[in-house]
Amino acid sequence: MPTFKNAKELVDAIATFQGYSFAHLKTETELKINKKSRIDKTPAETVFGGPIMNIANRDVGIGYVYSVSVNNRLEKEDKEPDFIPQSLPWGQWYNGSKIIIQHGEKFYLRVTYNTTHKVDKTLTVNGKPLTEEQQKKLSEFTSPPSDKPSNQGLDNPVVVQTICIDNITSLKFNGDEWIKA
Repeated sequence: MPTFKNAKELVDAIATFQGYSFAHLKTETELKINKKSRIDKTPAETVFGGPIMNIANRDVGIGYVYSVSVNNRLEKEDKEPDFIPQSLPWGQWYNGSKIIIQHGEKFYLRVTYNTTHKVDKTLTVNGKPLTEEQQKKLSEFTSPPSDKPSNQGLDNPVVVQTICIDNITSLKFNGDEWIKA
């Protein structure tokens, strides 16, 4: 099982991938929250006692062609398959890769979720799961979820996510698995 020490090592190992593959991805990301509650202005540090880590396992698709995915779904919804994507809203494709985006010094893996996508996630503070009380208060510190894409013309839009490679702890796809050392 290959390991990687930093984002660039994983990027170099997977950037030349061509085609499409299902993948299993494990990430550990610091959850972005407001410094104070939107309701009563209580400081986040008082409620949580430290940064909240989101440890997630998810199944994704890697190497899809966005416009083809949207047009295929348009056909399934009996709509005209005439979607033309715009250029990337930020960053650029890394060395011609269609799965890695570079933005400054950071690298991102672009994935898509299928229509039955489910993320198995655990929120922790200092290595321990959030308490029930902390879970109840969390929505006071987070922004409402963003809207689904509206430029696709779909009832069930193609959901795209770019995941910072620094946050990947394991990636399994195309017959290989990489583990962060």
